[in-house]
Amino acid sequence: LIHTIVTYYTINTWSHLSYTHCVLKSVLQLAINI
Repeated sequence: LIHTIVTYYTINTWSHLSYTHCVLKSVLQLAINI
């Protein structure tokens, strides 16, 4: 059970960081274009 919880949080955190990274890249692209 503990392993499942740890795995879930790891995937959740990773996808959140990945999403944040994509948003930051998009904002950076917009800033460069302006």
